[in-house]
Amino acid sequence: VSTQSTGKRKCCQESDLCVAYRFALPALRIGTLDALMALCDELARIDNQVESVCRRLVSLRQSLHENGDMQGDSLTVHNMNVDTYCLKFQWDEAKYPVKTPLRSLVSIMQGSASKIDEGARIRTGEWSTLAQNLAAAERKKTGSLRDRDIDANVVRPSDVLDTEYLETVLCVVPSVQLKSFLSQYESLAPFVVPRSAKVVAEERDDALVRVVMFRRAADDFRAACREHRYIVREYRGDGDDGDKSARALARDADKHKKSLLRWTQVNFSEAFSVWVHLKGIRLFVESVLRYGPPARYETMLLLPAKEQKKLREALHTLYGGLTAASMIDNNDDDDDMGAPIGGGGGSMFAYVSLDLDLDLGLSAGF
Repeated sequence: VSTQSTGKRKCCQESDLCVAYRFALPALRIGTLDALMALCDELARIDNQVESVCRRLVSLRQSLHENGDMQGDSLTVHNMNVDTYCLKFQWDEAKYPVKTPLRSLVSIMQGSASKIDEGARIRTGEWSTLAQNLAAAERKKTGSLRDRDIDANVVRPSDVLDTEYLETVLCVVPSVQLKSFLSQYESLAPFVVPRSAKVVAEERDDALVRVVMFRRAADDFRAACREHRYIVREYRGDGDDGDKSARALARDADKHKKSLLRWTQVNFSEAFSVWVHLKGIRLFVESVLRYGPPARYETMLLLPAKEQKKLREALHTLYGGLTAASMIDNNDDDDDMGAPIGGGGGSMFAYVSLDLDLDLGLSAGF
């Protein structure tokens, strides 16, 4: 393959079927064929796991932005967009020495991805809890009368009577039931001050009503309100404590968000790099199993045009002689550009074909 690879890449490009780039792989350690076959069965599964880690990190990153919009924010790999990293891919000899047995390399990659995945799961849960607390604080500040804190910003302090013997109860009454409530509230419990009901706040569907009674009757009145499905609310005073708590929560959330933005960037770079290296190992292993040693193969990264079926046909014309016809799936309806070979099921081509789906939800790409 290597003796005619350049011309064949050029042939596909000139036909406007794809853009072809060289995907450089080093001479990895082959080991025994039995070991390669055993490893091949695991590689597809590990490949899917690492891809899931990358997608989990993108999802976590999206959750840090309002409405999940990552416009203007793109995760990078070694300070490059994911597409640029793939086009300029170079094997990381420092992390993955080529003389190391392939199973050991895969174990290192899988361990790194698993550690990142565990961290992402924990941080996703933490951010979800914090986001829920922020939403609850926002509802208490700007929500409906049923949700927001009832404080001096909603009810004037002069409308709330609180003495040694008298107490004020606030309840939310649906607007359609307000007339009925005002006609019967004095009979809901003993010792309710007559004509003490006053609508102190209103919104589209509800009214907040103040009722004054003797303190010893307050619990009975609250219970009666709940039986009639009126919502009893507590008065929070001047609201300063709630505002301070909301501001402190917002500061914590902002600090946590900045920390997560840094963490997702660093770990996405690592996880995506692991994924591409793992793809390289899969290509190497499946090529050796298909064509045998020595490992002198040409690896290419193809960016297909819309007519993927025509590209498959062109590739079959160029490389159809590499594999026995009886081994090739000649299903003409199959235009899947990412059909895996060894260990992954799918269609069989005359060449080793793996999918690298860069559509991870990032704002930048091909």
